[in-house]
Amino acid sequence: MSYFVYVRISRDQAGTGQGVSRQEAACKRFAEQRGLDVSETFTDNDISAFGNKGRPAYREMLTRLENGEAEGIIAWHVDRLYRRTRDLEEIVDLVEKTEITVRTVEAGELDLNTATGRLTARLVASIGNYEVDHMIERQRLSQTARALEGKFRGGGVPYGYDLGKEPGTLVINETEAEVVRDMAAELLSGTPVLTISRKLNKAGIPTKTGNKWLTSTVRRTLAKPAIAGKADHHGEIVAEAQWPAILPESEWLAVRALLSDPSRRTQQGNERQWQGSGVYRCGKCGGRMGIGNAGSRASRVNGRKKKAYLCRDCRSLSRDQICVDELVDAVILGVLDMPENRLMAANRDTTAGEDVAALLSERNALTARKNELGALYASGTIDAAVLASGSAQFKQDIDRLDKRITAARTVSPVADLLLSGDELRDRWAAMSADKRAQVIDALVTVTILPAGRGPRFDPSKIQIEWKAPPV
Repeated sequence: MSYFVYVRISRDQAGTGQGVSRQEAACKRFAEQRGLDVSETFTDNDISAFGNKGRPAYREMLTRLENGEAEGIIAWHVDRLYRRTRDLEEIVDLVEKTEITVRTVEAGELDLNTATGRLTARLVASIGNYEVDHMIERQRLSQTARALEGKFRGGGVPYGYDLGKEPGTLVINETEAEVVRDMAAELLSGTPVLTISRKLNKAGIPTKTGNKWLTSTVRRTLAKPAIAGKADHHGEIVAEAQWPAILPESEWLAVRALLSDPSRRTQQGNERQWQGSGVYRCGKCGGRMGIGNAGSRASRVNGRKKKAYLCRDCRSLSRDQICVDELVDAVILGVLDMPENRLMAANRDTTAGEDVAALLSERNALTARKNELGALYASGTIDAAVLASGSAQFKQDIDRLDKRITAARTVSPVADLLLSGDELRDRWAAMSADKRAQVIDALVTVTILPAGRGPRFDPSKIQIEWKAPPV
């Protein structure tokens, strides 16, 4: 009967597998010197013995040992097999069932058939438990210390950055940073997160890991404090970061508040496809117009059936979608082309007269006082009840300020359009249907009036009323 060799390494940063190869060679030399036959090697590369990652090769080996396919295991050291007592007990049970032998290059044969041998193994495993727990504790303390110093704690590098030359620092990746700025601008101007993710994928822009963008990826990217130059620990901002910000703090706070607004979380199938759907009104009953196929079977554009706006309520009025949209576009852009009308259109649905700098200053002061409260608790000056009460009040005040900052910083789709200046028409063409719908709804009321029968489109039967009269 032969032996199985088991090899494992916790970290293979180079991805070459050299660590496990060296272990395998040592185990096979060990077997050869003792006249033992090795039938198979089981390898778990870049997998910790105490992490949450499974060890598939290890599990397969135990199953096959239980089936009697080998008489024992050869490993480089016992810590390649287990670091936790619960893992040892699994091997002890297997030895009792199958009478297999466990041998190691560094520690010799593992005696699990006697009470004394099992006691020794359990003591070694207990020490391993302690070492693992102590290592995790040190890592957590180190991460906390780095965060408090404004350093990068490690893990995945945030989108928009690369690792800096100095430990704990990041440098801006300008290509990715521009994508972050564009995403933030789109979100603040009313573009749904789903639309943002689809535009990125259509443009062939990958995520940090080279995958396609999901709505969750966009949200996580924009919600990270790192892009505002903040260091956080467990989601709590604890220091100014030792790397430059991609977004101004006020803009990031506005973005974060929008992302946390539950009313913005829509299902993937609900994205608006037509600018007038739900915006244009029926001239017969006053209901909202929806979208449907045009009546004539011969009505096709580029091989696709033409669309028409249909009243959702009375269902007795319809109009060609392309003709209506082109007319509405021409009227709105024609008015906004005139500089004297842009001031009229610049009214935004935001809080007027807010001093953003003063709001940020107040927020920073509250955050500092909240952190001081934590320091007082750590020093034993105050108890947990006072800490909880004070922290809750500070959080409430900070949340209130965040809402005011969001209202002051959020840019309406109208403003987004007007800021494009001479490129106004190009910007309009590039806008999503949902964004154009918001502009239309903010500026005008479009009513589709009843018209006579016939294929000819009559512009006079489309009533466009400005909510704030142009010059």
